[in-house]
Amino acid sequence: MPGPAAAIELTASEMRQLTAWVRAGTTPQRLVRRARLILGSAAGLGSRALARQERMSRTTVRRWLGRFATERGDGLQDQPRSGRPKALKPATRALVVALACERPADRAVPLRRYSLSELTVEVANRLPSAYVAPSRTAIWRLLTHDALRPWRYRSWIFPRDPHFLERAGPVLDLYACQWQAVRLVLHSSRSRTTPT
Repeated sequence: MPGPAAAIELTASEMRQLTAWVRAGTTPQRLVRRARLILGSAAGLGSRALARQERMSRTTVRRWLGRFATERGDGLQDQPRSGRPKALKPATRALVVALACERPADRAVPLRRYSLSELTVEVANRLPSAYVAPSRTAIWRLLTHDALRPWRYRSWIFPRDPHFLERAGPVLDLYACQWQAVRLVLHSSRSRTTPT
């Protein structure tokens, strides 16, 4: 349990910063409450009055006052949390991404493209027995994070027609305002002159 509340003396820049946090409408409320604690303590309020004003326990008030006394403004920010450890090992992640980036036919799988379920089965089959196979949701999260969506693969991106360039060339030239290597200048057929 923290000891008695520390006496807080603020510099002019700290006073401006804390006041700005309290007045700003976009500051997170937890930071506003902490700033009000420090400003109240600098104004001479005790931990009991601050606890009543902010509706927190005296222990919490003392904790924030103590953190501010040792770390100043940085002490009011939330400390980074470790979070949940990653469930997929790097080798599993690499296998999922490699399978998602390849066509199934390259691996002798009789599919035109992978669906998420088929990719999950393929990953489970290719993993060593020491590894735990990831779930369908875990694979989806990994691929979404990396912006990979093999199930949305479209075959028109890779033209298979041997005469594609000859057929599509004139259309693409028109989009580029060219015809047979001559630059086209397009004019509107409407005239802006008024009839007499």
